[in-house]
Amino acid sequence: MSNAHISAMTKRLCGHIDMYSFSSKGRSGRSSDSLYATATVCGECRARLGGLIANPGVGFFPLALPALAGRENAVRWAKDIRLKLLRKLGPVMVQLKKSQDPLAAAPLAAYEMLFKIPTALFWIDTRDFPFDSTSYQPRKLLLHRRPLHRQRPLHPFFCSVHHPEEVSNAG
Repeated sequence: MSNAHISAMTKRLCGHIDMYSFSSKGRSGRSSDSLYATATVCGECRARLGGLIANPGVGFFPLALPALAGRENAVRWAKDIRLKLLRKLGPVMVQLKKSQDPLAAAPLAAYEMLFKIPTALFWIDTRDFPFDSTSYQPRKLLLHRRPLHRQRPLHPFFCSVHHPEEVSNAG
């Protein structure tokens, strides 16, 4: 049985309305597609966000990090992982903070929420996930159904700029 692709005008997180391709099977799949579509920004805003973080330069974003919970060895390892990621994303966060564009507030808030996750296992499980400029919109933070530390990074923690339907349409 093949998936039925249905394209429809959909209101996005940014408030704009654009075409979205719904392709999942069944009611729960369509519901998931709808949730994804309404929790992401349109193509124009996605490009604008990409421009905001195109050349982040250098900088450190001051952030109060919560204590990590877990086994002692896991906590030690997770602290290293989290610190490396903060060093990588710090310049991007600084640039977003300096931006006058109101659209910059959403990815900055998503990054700040990311670093507030106190579970060592989350940081270990997602250590190979890039959390980069291709995944800067809140999704799992808003839409998660299970505790974050139980979610494997099979799908982006944030809404991916390159959602499968968008990649196939991008050519």
